[in-house]
Amino acid sequence: MLEQAYFPMCCTLRIFGGFGETVNCDHIADHYWDNGYNEVEIREEIDDIIDQARKGRQAAVVCTTNNEQVKTNALLENMGFSRTPFMSKELHPNTKVAFWWKALND
Repeated sequence: MLEQAYFPMCCTLRIFGGFGETVNCDHIADHYWDNGYNEVEIREEIDDIIDQARKGRQAAVVCTTNNEQVKTNALLENMGFSRTPFMSKELHPNTKVAFWWKALND
C-alpha cells in the first residue's frame, strides 16, 4: 500500500508516496515497482487515494518524485497530474526532485 498522510500544516491536501524505482526515494515505503507490482495495480491504488481524498473533501492530492522514477513520472502524467520542473538539491545531488499535484474540485 502506498504511504499517505495529510500534508503538513494544511488539512485540505493529502500527500502520498512509496513508489520505489530508485535508491534516492521514500525510505519507509513498500516500493511498489521494486516488489513486482504493475502499472494497473499502482494506478488502482492512486485512484483509491483520489477517491478517499474526494470523500474527505480534500482540495488536492500531492506527491514528490525524482528524475530516476521514470515509470512513476509517466504514470502520474498519464493520470492528469501536474508537476513543477525537476529541481536540483544538495541532499542526493545525483537526482532532481519534482512536486506533483492533482486538483480534485476543478
